Amino acid sequence: MGDGAIADGNNNTVVGSGASATGESNTVVGKGNKVEGNRSGAFGDPNVIQANDSYAVGNDNTITGDRTFVVGNNVNTSAKNAVVLGNDSASDRDNTVSVGASGQERQIIHVAAGVQDTDAVNLKQMKDADAKVLSDAKTYADVGDQATLSSAKGYTDSRETVMRQEYKTADAKVLSDAKAYTDTKVTDLENSFRDVSNRVDQTNQTVRKNRDIAAQGIAGISAMTNIPMPAEAGASTVGVGMGYYDSQSAIAVGASHYFDNGVAIKGAFSTGFNNGNTTAVGAGVSYSWK
Repeated sequence: MGDGAIADGNNNTVVGSGASATGESNTVVGKGNKVEGNRSGAFGDPNVIQANDSYAVGNDNTITGDRTFVVGNNVNTSAKNAVVLGNDSASDRDNTVSVGASGQERQIIHVAAGVQDTDAVNLKQMKDADAKVLSDAKTYADVGDQATLSSAKGYTDSRETVMRQEYKTADAKVLSDAKAYTDTKVTDLENSFRDVSNRVDQTNQTVRKNRDIAAQGIAGISAMTNIPMPAEAGASTVGVGMGYYDSQSAIAVGASHYFDNGVAIKGAFSTGFNNGNTTAVGAGVSYSWK
């Protein structure tokens, strides 16, 4: 009923201009209200209900959670099975009752004293309970203080004796364990130093050996260079050369021939005196003219 009112579904009641109901068994009263669901309702304008078994009473409310009731204005909630009361109230948790919002809290007044475990408790109940707890606690403390102090003293004295003995035993064990641990670590450290020293010695020996080999090679080349060439064409020579470099010596043997056409050839090989493990071989050709 009303201009542009739409009732799309069974058992829907729509009253108000531009109001609509989609689903079944919905009740819509007010201009511009929109209900999409089953067994829901909107009273006021314009409210939007997109849920089942949910109702809004007021203006500009939006409900998208099932079984939720709103009484107030400007409420937007998606909580399920909730109750939201008051203008601009909010609820974002299921199964709750809200009477305000963050920064806009409200007091609930004239609340009777709770009886069952799940009843709300008012402030007076809490104050009375606090006073009784404090009184009972003081009485209990006064009665128990003397016995507690006596028991505590006896326990402390006996415990002190036991702890002193435990400390002595523990100290002896700690010192023994510490000494054994230190001895082990010192031994490990000495072994590590010894290993490092051995590796350094091996490295020095390798470097020294390589240096000797290189020096023998240079001495061998020097020895081959010192073998004389023939002084005139048509002559041949066989010669011996000596070489020395960096405490290493070598001897070389070579032969050469000077052809009549000005071409000369020479071949030689050398070996080191020390260890005898370095040998060098060389050959050359030259041409002379006037």
